[in-house]
Amino acid sequence: MKKLALMIAVFLGLAASPVLAHGGGPHLKGTVSAIAPDQITVKDADNHEWQAKITPETRFSRWKAVGNREDL
Repeated sequence: MKKLALMIAVFLGLAASPVLAHGGGPHLKGTVSAIAPDQITVKDADNHEWQAKITPETRFSRWKAVGNREDL
């Protein structure tokens, strides 16, 4: 019984780790429709436009590869 409880606990811990590893911050995904030095406008799959500030903490990626503002 202890072995089964341990196996369940390990499974639940491993199953939850991808969720915990994913950052909790906001994500913006779509097509860039405008970009300024301090702001980006992105059109999502539902054709809504979203604006976001570009700060030193802003991270850019394309196809899961690390990028930068100039890549846009």
